[in-house]
Amino acid sequence: MTHTRLDTRKVLFRHPPYLYAFISVIVCALLSYVTIDALHQAWKKEQTATLSLIAEQQAELLSQSINQGLNSAVLLGKHVEYSQGQLTHFEQHAHYLQQQNKAISSLQLAPIGIISHVYPLAGNEAVIGHNILQHDQRKQEAQQAILKQQMTVAGPFNLIQGGLGIIGRYPVFIEQQGESVFWGFASVVLAVEPLLNGNNLTALDNHHIQFQLHTYRLVGEPHQQVLGAAQLNGDITASASLSLNDNHWQLTLSQALPEQQGLLIKMGLVAFLLTGVLTSFVYKQTNAPYRMAENVANQTQQLSRLAYYDNLTGLKNRSFLQLELGKALANLDRHNQHNQDHQIAALVYLGVDDFKRLNDAFGNKVGDELLLETTARLKQVCNEAHVITRAGGDEFAIILPPQSSIKAIELWLQQLLQTLGQPMAVDHHQLQFSISAGVALLPQDGDRAEVLIQHANLAMTQAKQKGKRRFMFYNASMEALVKSNISVELELNQALERDELVLFYQPIVELSSANPVGFEALIRWQHPSKGLIFPDAFIPVAEQSHLITEIGYWVLEAACKALPQFPPHVYISINVSARQFMDPQLSMRMKQIIHQYQTNPNRITLEITETLLIENIEQVVSSLKSLRDFGLGISVDDFGTGHSSLSKLKVMPINTLKVDRAFIMDLPDNKEDKELTEAILLMAQKLSLKVVAEGVETAEQQAFLLEHKCNFGQGYYFSKPVPLAQALAYTEQRLIKK
Repeated sequence: MTHTRLDTRKVLFRHPPYLYAFISVIVCALLSYVTIDALHQAWKKEQTATLSLIAEQQAELLSQSINQGLNSAVLLGKHVEYSQGQLTHFEQHAHYLQQQNKAISSLQLAPIGIISHVYPLAGNEAVIGHNILQHDQRKQEAQQAILKQQMTVAGPFNLIQGGLGIIGRYPVFIEQQGESVFWGFASVVLAVEPLLNGNNLTALDNHHIQFQLHTYRLVGEPHQQVLGAAQLNGDITASASLSLNDNHWQLTLSQALPEQQGLLIKMGLVAFLLTGVLTSFVYKQTNAPYRMAENVANQTQQLSRLAYYDNLTGLKNRSFLQLELGKALANLDRHNQHNQDHQIAALVYLGVDDFKRLNDAFGNKVGDELLLETTARLKQVCNEAHVITRAGGDEFAIILPPQSSIKAIELWLQQLLQTLGQPMAVDHHQLQFSISAGVALLPQDGDRAEVLIQHANLAMTQAKQKGKRRFMFYNASMEALVKSNISVELELNQALERDELVLFYQPIVELSSANPVGFEALIRWQHPSKGLIFPDAFIPVAEQSHLITEIGYWVLEAACKALPQFPPHVYISINVSARQFMDPQLSMRMKQIIHQYQTNPNRITLEITETLLIENIEQVVSSLKSLRDFGLGISVDDFGTGHSSLSKLKVMPINTLKVDRAFIMDLPDNKEDKELTEAILLMAQKLSLKVVAEGVETAEQQAFLLEHKCNFGQGYYFSKPVPLAQALAYTEQRLIKK
């Protein structure tokens, strides 16, 4: 039996369709291979570029965090230099600096190189007595710091007190007999783990991104891998440098790309199976690269979103803001060079007023809902020409398109604040909501994005300090004011420790007899060099920090000490700030102080602002009820200046309304003030509330108030605020006349 051998060449040449099909398959396969490979390389290049952007962003954030921590050692060293080597208030300054940067593990002072002071001491006892200049591994870098008179950075390495950290040492020199003499070191220890977690390096693993952190030291340890993955297994890598004093750090990111082999095999099978249907084959072969391109675009978009978008709100983030500000500056410059109608643009920096207090009171879920509602309202006010970004935390930034005048910007801002200031219902809570805004104009307030953001943020801070619910334009004097406020805050800390604060007392009298029934305690600062300072010079600074809460408790304690010297029928009224009122320990601490001095709570009245009644009414009612049930009197100060409604007053556990002096000062001549005062007095009578009129300065005002059944008053007509001794003398004099 013979076998017939198939001659493939004859089949192909005798039947052209087979040849054409074969050639088409080969050509299409080659074209597909070349096209797919080119697209794959382009996609890989896009991924690498995006990864490089993420690496630079992460390196910049990590550099900022570390340098902020290192600056704490410099500030501590400057304090030692300023005090000529005297180690005064070390724990106070160290505590303050640590509060500003959560990555600070400890702060140290080492006179002549021997560590003698460390904060916090707990857990760091092992470093006390350690001689930096005699440590074999650290001696060289310490000597280098003294020689160059600049900070050195060591680490990361295992610390004596345990844990992995970075140490920044700042050499301190003091003037002695006209010469600069080495005093010792001021050091800061930064814990590595909070630095990495705080800058989201460890969270990159969720996006299949590994990281390694390498250091190269000019003095001390050689180049070495210190943190991150032991081995980078990704398909693409990107690096960025961090410059930290005498160190050079390099951050390397690596990402594993999605597997593409399966797609390539499927495309090859489709090519060979559809050889008989050339048109369909060509269609599918040409369409497949487009599908891959779409996948590439989607994945590139996801990585770009990670770099430029905020996850919670979906808005663009701070990195995108900086890029857009650079473009806006360039466009304005080109326009103004070629046109006479010079235009101005603006960066508006927004902050939610009292966001931390609301977040602490109602929880993170309500805080997130509040930010989402803010985002929705911003989109209502803005159009496509505006660039809306979330700058971080509770702060937003908007780039306004070019305007013809500052007046146009002001009108838009007024509309913005009105829209954002409407009450907000979040998670079954009715919140009184407000925004403060700072404005930096382009290009006059800065020629770089970082400068414009800094200036707009500074203007927003000033708006909050001026009473919130407003906007302010940046001006150069704001920077000097910030420095002044920092100085006042530091001195005010010392004033509390040195007992420099004093109380003055202004009588609250029965209008029919002018006899005192109570006194309002008003704080003053007896400064050792500046003399008597009134509260408007330091209370606004205290309101921006924790100091106002401590000052509030000091006032209560001082009032309790003074109260036994007054007749039994006289009470003392003290002011409670909104920030102190939101202290979770308010009720407990007030009760402790009153019990400590065995004070009758019925002789203490707390004065709260009308604004506090408007915000967070549920929490306010609960706290006020607890304090009133304890026996304290509750008074609403400056009534009439806010917008509290009758319905809110009815549910408030209050005893007294204090009519603001603005309504009293023009009585009885001003018709509008007469009508408003009469309405307030009538409303108070209906609610069975006691009324005290503030700012009584004339006999005519006293007579008008008595005529309209206001029984109590306070003002210069009776007495200005006076020290305790004079207040006691005033009381005794009035009782003798009686």
